[in-house]
Formats: sequence, structure tokens, C-alpha cells
Amino acid sequence: MKRNRLLSGALALTLVLSLTTVPAFAATFPDVPAGYWAESYINDMAEQGVFKGYDNGEFRPKNELQGSEALALCARIAVETELRAQIGKDRADDISAIMGDQQSWFRDEYATCLETGILSYTELKGLYDSGALDNGKTITKEDFALYLVRAMQLAPMAEHLSSYTLTFTDKADITPGREPYIYLLNTYGIITGTDQNEFQPKSTVTREVA
Repeated sequence: MKRNRLLSGALALTLVLSLTTVPAFAATFPDVPAGYWAESYINDMAEQGVFKGYDNGEFRPKNELQGSEALALCARIAVETELRAQIGKDRADDISAIMGDQQSWFRDEYATCLETGILSYTELKGLYDSGALDNGKTITKEDFALYLVRAMQLAPMAEHLSSYTLTFTDKADITPGREPYIYLLNTYGIITGTDQNEFQPKSTVTREVA
């Protein structure tokens, strides 16, 4: 329990520092032109090491966010690179028990998801076994919201919310249990609705929107 409290404190500090540290370089992508609506957000996340481009240097903003990418983003928000690598070593047996010897770009990130509570072992195994982490498999907005709140160490707040109001016109479409997580992100201004005030919980998320 003490270790978990210390880890939570360290994660919170890491998150604050990662969002306030001035990056040492500027990220540029040939397919994200100057003045593009998401340019500053994309470049900022790339500079922080949260988002990465493809091997050819492109960002591909219109590509749908995959489940594996979403978990990697959440892990990178929660923990900086060197600590993720250490967690990857410490949790190597857990990841191997789930994925065997399969190589993945995100093994350290998956380990970090376990360590930080973004996912439980059972949840990660379920995602892997169902194929949800396979290449090309996308993630829904409501699931991304859940993992993002956990990455921000706000899950206890979401779990203990007893009174909250969602104003989205399609709130009835949200999977039961996801509402408080979406409410928190909406309250903090991290997510908003469409022009029709819909959240569209079952829709996918593009890389630029993420």
C-alpha cells in the first residue's frame, strides 16, 4: 500500500513536470502544415515524447487511433521514458505471460499500464486475447476516456463521484460506468461534444483529435 501511494505521488509529479518542461527541440511533420488547426497540439505532444511519427516522418493526422497507440499514449503521459524502460524490465514476466515472445513496439508501455493502474492484468490479457491490440484495431472514444483518466491518476475521483451531470444529447449511448470518466474530462475541458452536443461514445478517434 505504501509503495502504491509513493508511486501515485511520483506519477502525479511526473505528469506535472512533463506538461511544464520546455522541450529542447521542435517537432515538424511534412503532412501537418503550418496553421493547421491541430498543429500546435501535435507538435507539443511530439516534443514531449507522447506522440511519435511514422518511419517516413509523417504524422498522418487523419489515421484512426489504434487501441495499442491509445494505451501507449496514456503510459507516456503517466511516466517518462527512462522509468518506463525500467518498469518494462520489472514487468517483463507479466507481459510475456500475456503475449509470449511476441515483439511489440509497446511492451514497455503495456508494462507501464499495469504498473500505474491504467489497466489491470486481467484487462490487458482480455484486450490481447480478443485481438483489440492487433494492428489496425481502433479504440472508441469512451474507452480512450477511461484509460486517459486512469493515466492522469484521477480514477479514484471518478469512482467516488456520486453526483454529476452530463449534458451530451447522446449520453444514453455511453456504456454504464464510463460516465464519470467522461464527465471529468469534460469538466477539465479536455474533451467536448460535437456541434450538435453529441459525445458519440462508440465512435473512433483520429490521431489529430487525440
